[in-house]
Amino acid sequence: VLTLKLLEKLLTEEKYNVITAFNGQKGLEMIVSELPDIVILDVDMPDIDGFTIIRNIKSVKHLNHIPIIFISGFTNTDIVVEAFELGAADYITKPIKSSEVKARVKTHLSLKQYVQTLKETNIILEQTKSELVQAEKLISLGEFAAGIAHELNNPMNYLKNSIDSLHKDYNDLLSYHQFCSEILCQYDATSVKLLNDKKKNEFEIDIILDEVPALFYQIKQGIQRTTNIINSLMIYTKDEDLEIKECNINNCLEESIKLIDSLDEKQIRIVKNYTSLPKIKTSKEKLMMVFLNMIKNAIDSIQSKKEKVNKNYSGKISITTRIEKISNKSQVIISIKDNGEGIDEKNREKIFDFFFTTKKIGQGMGLGLSICHRIIHKLGGRIEVNTQKNKNCEFKVLIPI
Repeated sequence: VLTLKLLEKLLTEEKYNVITAFNGQKGLEMIVSELPDIVILDVDMPDIDGFTIIRNIKSVKHLNHIPIIFISGFTNTDIVVEAFELGAADYITKPIKSSEVKARVKTHLSLKQYVQTLKETNIILEQTKSELVQAEKLISLGEFAAGIAHELNNPMNYLKNSIDSLHKDYNDLLSYHQFCSEILCQYDATSVKLLNDKKKNEFEIDIILDEVPALFYQIKQGIQRTTNIINSLMIYTKDEDLEIKECNINNCLEESIKLIDSLDEKQIRIVKNYTSLPKIKTSKEKLMMVFLNMIKNAIDSIQSKKEKVNKNYSGKISITTRIEKISNKSQVIISIKDNGEGIDEKNREKIFDFFFTTKKIGQGMGLGLSICHRIIHKLGGRIEVNTQKNKNCEFKVLIPI
């Protein structure tokens, strides 16, 4: 008891927040509930010995990182060795010396902080490594895509102009046909052959008139889709300087949401939880492109789930903004989470790959998330994905302040 009170006094004087327990059971309960930065325990206690407490602490995943300093009045080397083998970080012998206690506590708290910083740094390094690999892959693919876009752009413009011209000629021909029919009807067609030929020609022309508009529509749809791919490739590969200026992220999200159509018809609601954010210097235009793409992806995921599970399924997209400090650096975090069909684990690492898509042919090009990744990378941020198959998917955009 005297040792406990002396330790409490010494450490309180050093401005540490100290909690104490007079027996092993109470000490264990306090460790579980308080999650202290360091534990100092006596090997010899009335109910549970110190070795048992060390075993219990080291057997629990979220506790086993806590450094343990044990105190013993015994000088037996076997006791010291056993404590270290169980996972103790250090020991102090009785009678305790104030300078020794202060030095050892300070040392192990500093070590714990260094280890924590090292873990955070390793996480950031792994993320950076992954992003660099992705960036290198996208750059090489981007160069390839730029070539494709350049080669396709001129022929597609020529084809589009030709179809427009052909459509105009068709409409002129249709008007001429109607004019001729009206003129022909004004004559007294006494010849049976003339009447039969007229009916036969009208029947054949009617078939053509029915089919041609549908063909024009299909051709124009194909041209539009190819043009969209080219435009996306041009956006992806264009290494333009970003227009950087002060931007309100929450307002940027609101403007993006306003561009989305038919949410009520699709039975999808958007739940917003915005934190008051400082204005940050970034590219509003590019961020809106990212937000719009992610919200549309969320809608597509919910729609796909409706088709597979229940057409009356109630879709929800949660959009949250907040500020977090990561390794002492403040970042704005924008979370866009849906209750759609989620992403299969095997596809998780591929979703930012060029031309990767899980949508049916004709429903997606697999460029959207690649473009989003490239934009956010250029803005100095990153994108994280959390997903559960058939339950939900969350995209988090992290932008440094």
